[in-house]
Amino acid sequence: MCSLRLRRFSAALDAAHACLARHPDAPLAQFIIGRACYHMIRNGQVSEEEHNELSEKAVRSLSIAKSVLRDWQTSDDRVLEYLLAEPSTRENFQVEPVRTIFVSGWRP
Repeated sequence: MCSLRLRRFSAALDAAHACLARHPDAPLAQFIIGRACYHMIRNGQVSEEEHNELSEKAVRSLSIAKSVLRDWQTSDDRVLEYLLAEPSTRENFQVEPVRTIFVSGWRP
Protein backbone atom coordinates (compact mmCIF):
# COMPACT_ATOMS: atom_id res chain seq x y z
CA MET A 1 0.00 0.00 0.00
CA CYS A 2 2.94 2.31 0.65
CA SER A 3 4.13 1.95 -2.94
CA LEU A 4 0.69 2.97 -4.17
CA ARG A 5 0.70 6.09 -1.98
CA LEU A 6 4.20 6.92 -3.19
CA ARG A 7 2.95 6.59 -6.79
CA ARG A 8 5.29 3.67 -7.46
CA PHE A 9 2.62 1.78 -9.31
CA SER A 10 4.80 -0.97 -10.75
CA ALA A 11 6.20 -1.73 -7.28
CA ALA A 12 2.64 -1.71 -5.89
CA LEU A 13 1.65 -4.31 -8.50
CA ASP A 14 4.63 -6.49 -7.58
CA ALA A 15 3.82 -6.29 -3.88
CA ALA A 16 0.13 -7.07 -4.42
CA HIS A 17 0.96 -10.07 -6.62
CA ALA A 18 3.35 -11.34 -3.93
CA CYS A 19 0.56 -10.96 -1.38
CA LEU A 20 -1.85 -12.92 -3.57
CA ALA A 21 0.72 -15.69 -3.96
CA ARG A 22 0.58 -16.20 -0.19
CA HIS A 23 -3.03 -15.19 0.43
CA PRO A 24 -5.10 -15.77 -2.73
CA ASP A 25 -8.26 -14.43 -1.10
CA ALA A 26 -6.82 -11.02 -0.10
CA PRO A 27 -9.28 -8.40 -1.40
CA LEU A 28 -7.00 -5.52 -0.42
CA ALA A 29 -4.33 -6.87 -2.78
CA GLN A 30 -6.96 -6.97 -5.54
CA PHE A 31 -7.86 -3.36 -4.76
CA ILE A 32 -4.21 -2.31 -4.98
CA ILE A 33 -3.78 -4.12 -8.31
CA GLY A 34 -6.85 -2.42 -9.75
CA ARG A 35 -5.89 1.04 -8.56
CA ALA A 36 -2.24 0.68 -9.61
CA CYS A 37 -3.27 -0.46 -13.10
CA TYR A 38 -5.70 2.46 -13.36
CA HIS A 39 -3.03 5.01 -12.49
CA MET A 40 -0.48 3.43 -14.83
CA ILE A 41 -3.02 3.74 -17.66
CA ARG A 42 -4.03 7.30 -16.73
CA ASN A 43 -0.40 8.40 -16.47
CA GLY A 44 0.53 6.89 -19.83
CA GLN A 45 2.99 4.45 -18.25
CA VAL A 46 1.91 1.53 -20.44
CA SER A 47 2.33 0.81 -24.11
CA GLU A 48 -0.61 0.41 -26.46
CA GLU A 49 -0.07 -3.36 -26.41
CA GLU A 50 -0.33 -3.47 -22.60
CA HIS A 51 -3.26 -1.07 -22.36
CA ASN A 52 -6.13 -3.52 -22.96
CA GLU A 53 -4.59 -6.29 -20.88
CA LEU A 54 -3.98 -3.94 -17.96
CA SER A 55 -7.52 -2.53 -18.22
CA GLU A 56 -9.00 -6.03 -18.08
CA LYS A 57 -6.80 -6.96 -15.13
CA ALA A 58 -7.85 -3.80 -13.29
CA VAL A 59 -11.56 -4.46 -13.89
CA ARG A 60 -11.25 -8.07 -12.66
CA SER A 61 -9.33 -7.03 -9.56
CA LEU A 62 -11.58 -4.13 -8.65
CA SER A 63 -14.70 -6.23 -9.17
CA ILE A 64 -13.38 -8.78 -6.68
CA ALA A 65 -12.48 -6.03 -4.22
CA LYS A 66 -15.87 -4.34 -4.59
CA SER A 67 -17.70 -7.54 -3.70
CA VAL A 68 -15.83 -7.86 -0.40
CA LEU A 69 -14.47 -4.55 0.87
CA ARG A 70 -16.60 -2.46 3.19
CA ASP A 71 -14.70 0.76 2.45
CA TRP A 72 -15.71 0.92 -1.23
CA GLN A 73 -16.32 4.53 -2.29
CA THR A 74 -17.90 6.34 -5.21
CA SER A 75 -14.44 7.26 -6.50
CA ASP A 76 -13.77 3.53 -6.83
CA ASP A 77 -16.93 3.20 -8.91
CA ARG A 78 -15.72 6.04 -11.12
CA VAL A 79 -12.42 4.21 -11.66
CA LEU A 80 -14.37 1.12 -12.75
CA GLU A 81 -16.55 3.23 -15.06
CA TYR A 82 -13.42 4.70 -16.66
CA LEU A 83 -11.89 1.27 -17.19
CA LEU A 84 -15.10 -0.12 -18.70
CA ALA A 85 -15.62 2.88 -21.01
CA GLU A 86 -14.62 2.91 -24.65
CA PRO A 87 -11.08 4.27 -24.97
CA SER A 88 -12.33 7.10 -27.19
CA THR A 89 -14.62 8.39 -24.40
CA ARG A 90 -12.18 8.05 -21.52
CA GLU A 91 -10.88 11.59 -21.95
CA ASN A 92 -14.21 12.85 -20.57
CA PHE A 93 -13.55 11.30 -17.14
CA GLN A 94 -11.88 13.21 -14.35
CA VAL A 95 -8.66 11.75 -12.96
CA GLU A 96 -9.26 10.07 -9.63
CA PRO A 97 -6.63 10.58 -6.94
CA VAL A 98 -4.51 7.81 -5.50
CA ARG A 99 -6.51 6.13 -2.77
CA THR A 100 -5.65 3.46 -0.27
CA ILE A 101 -7.76 1.76 2.34
CA PHE A 102 -7.00 2.06 6.04
CA VAL A 103 -6.14 -1.27 7.60
CA SER A 104 -5.82 -1.88 11.32
CA GLY A 105 -4.06 -4.99 12.43
CA TRP A 106 -2.34 -7.55 10.27
CA ARG A 107 -3.05 -10.84 8.64
CA PRO A 108 -0.90 -13.87 9.55
